[in-house]
Amino acid sequence: PPSTTTTTTLPTDVAAFLVTLEAYENQVTAFQGDVSAINTDWEDSQITFDQALDSFAEVGAAVSAWEDEVAGAADVPTELAEGHVALVVEVEKLAPTVDEIIAGLQAPDDGTLRREAVAAFGDQVETILAAIEDLRDQAASTGTTAGEGETTTTDGGGGEEPTTSLTTSTTSTTAPPG
Repeated sequence: PPSTTTTTTLPTDVAAFLVTLEAYENQVTAFQGDVSAINTDWEDSQITFDQALDSFAEVGAAVSAWEDEVAGAADVPTELAEGHVALVVEVEKLAPTVDEIIAGLQAPDDGTLRREAVAAFGDQVETILAAIEDLRDQAASTGTTAGEGETTTTDGGGGEEPTTSLTTSTTSTTAPPG
């Protein structure tokens, strides 16, 4: 049977903001990698207390700077403003978790507080990634869709596959009551 494809064309500002969201995703994922690596190095006695403290503090400073970048984003399309605010709220919760990691590192316990704070950092990263995904979903809904009546048919034979596309548009009007 022929397959039906749906093509969504996004407004230019929304498409551009998707690139920004990808950068945010890459950055928060990198922060997660940094925190995990520092914590593993500390657990495995590969770094000193001062090195761990300095490394976590560097991540904390980078997270704070990134938080300002996300909050101050100038390219947020109007239709995504509400979702962006939700993302900012979640991003603002990340730096305090780094402070908790540092407090846990300095605590006179067996490392439990630090481990719990590292886990909380990971949980907050997941929450931020979910907020980014929500924004992507919202972005997809801002586009115009060509799909109703667009059919793509391909022949499974050898060589180049013939493709047939048919695109139709539907316009609806509402008559005033009377």
